[in-house]
Amino acid sequence: MTSEDRDRRRFTSQEAIVLSVAAICAAAALGMAFLPTDWIEAAVGFEPDGGSGSLEVAAIVAPALVSLILVVAMLRARMTARASAGGAGARA
Repeated sequence: MTSEDRDRRRFTSQEAIVLSVAAICAAAALGMAFLPTDWIEAAVGFEPDGGSGSLEVAAIVAPALVSLILVVAMLRARMTARASAGGAGARA
């Protein structure tokens, strides 16, 4: 394995932060999925969504979507950077 291969496998500090935030969002979504369906009503004392449970679903879906968007954006940026670096090296 060359040093270039090792460098490709390592995450930069920015990528590590993005992955950490994504993991926290995913863990929050997973944790909220195990709460009772009326946990918001129990916490605030009234039904902000009229008892439909849509607010609880949104509270689970939102962090899951954030984590997915962060990971996809990071991977796209990484692939774009690799393509740029590879293309520049191939031309020179």
